[in-house]
Amino acid sequence: MRTKGFVTFGCFVSPARINPVVIRSWSRILARLPTAKLVLKNRTAFRNREIQSRYRRLFESAGGDFDRVQLMTSDDSRYDHQKRYNDLDIVLDTLPFTGASASFDALWMGVPVITLSGWGFVQRMTESLHVPLGLKDLVARTTDEYEELAVSVARDPVRLLALRQDLRQRIEGSILCDGPAYARSLEAAYRAIWERWCETGPSR
Repeated sequence: MRTKGFVTFGCFVSPARINPVVIRSWSRILARLPTAKLVLKNRTAFRNREIQSRYRRLFESAGGDFDRVQLMTSDDSRYDHQKRYNDLDIVLDTLPFTGASASFDALWMGVPVITLSGWGFVQRMTESLHVPLGLKDLVARTTDEYEELAVSVARDPVRLLALRQDLRQRIEGSILCDGPAYARSLEAAYRAIWERWCETGPSR
């Protein structure tokens, strides 16, 4: 960010998760940060001219500047794919279907992920990564808050640098990388489910 002179947002997920609601939010974020860029990456989808045209229409209809959006395709290896995160400052999560492995990859590479929590499992996958890492402040509860978070973090280079420097260490020291602890917690959940079934019987 400091060397480029502008913030680069990104999202490396299936285009199936990028719906018009997401694009409207991203367009509003870009409008508030006139020099910011947005990189969307998928292995094959963005090679399709119809898809490229559709994204242009969606961004422009939402008031977004599509000239600041890069649609990237590649046949990257796993290693090269993760290296692409070095070019991003902030990942913008999709909604309501949030990231899972994509969010973990970003965090592992030191890139904070702005996410919007919801009521169901698929709406809380990124949040489930944030909580054990002490990143609840990157979890929004409303669309307005999601956009405000993205803008405020983008305007705080000191915070971005601090996150980039210690995110991997946070992950390595968390339950996310503690297999035995995860197994114990899963066993405890299974036991709680079993005990509840023993008390109440099967649901009818």
